[in-house]
Amino acid sequence: EVILNEKEGIYERYAALFALRNHGGEEAICAIIASLGARSALLRHE
Repeated sequence: EVILNEKEGIYERYAALFALRNHGGEEAICAIIASLGARSALLRHE
């Protein structure tokens, strides 16, 4: 939820991204893929 919420700060969204990456699994992968549509160029870059 945090990674997709554009009202969250970039630090919180990055923390969510790296937590998902470290956790792994199908749900984490789906959340990361969903975040690729984010407006934040910085987040898409990672």
